[in-house]
Amino acid sequence: MALLRIGIIHFTKNCISNVTFSSNSVRCAKLTPLRCKPFDPYKTRLPFEINADTSKDIVLFRFDNSTFYRLLGLFGATQLFFWFYLARFSHRNLRDAPSDDNSSSKPFWKKINLGENKFRHGVTFLCLGVGYLVATISAFLPLRTVHLLVLCKGGINVRILTYTPLGTTRKIEVPLSHISCQHSRHSASSNMSLKIKGRWFYFLIDRKGVFLQPKLFDNTVGLYRHLK
Repeated sequence: MALLRIGIIHFTKNCISNVTFSSNSVRCAKLTPLRCKPFDPYKTRLPFEINADTSKDIVLFRFDNSTFYRLLGLFGATQLFFWFYLARFSHRNLRDAPSDDNSSSKPFWKKINLGENKFRHGVTFLCLGVGYLVATISAFLPLRTVHLLVLCKGGINVRILTYTPLGTTRKIEVPLSHISCQHSRHSASSNMSLKIKGRWFYFLIDRKGVFLQPKLFDNTVGLYRHLK
């Protein structure tokens, strides 16, 4: 009995010492400061998603062809002057010269009296219309051709630089949510069409240009959006 009592006492002391050591360890662990890593929300993105919240302006696309659009503007101005001069000449110099009714053997175009009012006015307005049409296309095409696409700091707005008929550039800044790309970068053959909310007609991205940030472009400007 004495030996059993001594064994029990010895066993109890060992247990108490172990418990005390464990509690000290727990107490030390509680007092040790935790070094937590900062939470990065972008690590939760899906594999195909990309961070568009940029800290500076990023050029997505560039197309350099200012010489062509300067020549195109000059061509439109020249054509406008030429057709206006032709309209003025037609209105002033076409004379009324009735054809001989008995000359039935002549072809029909020789029987037309261009000096008659309906033909004279018709030729005048036709020349004016052709001049206006050529000049409008020559001036409008550069204004809708994209020279630079820049994703602004923060990823909310997009700056679009287009050409002018003089070969210079003009700047437009719109929200990213107001832009819808009608074709993907891989399916478009020659030009990609950009629709901007509140503006008539499309903006053109020439495929001959350079996509400096292709992945970022596909996930920002290159997306198709339903614009209301």
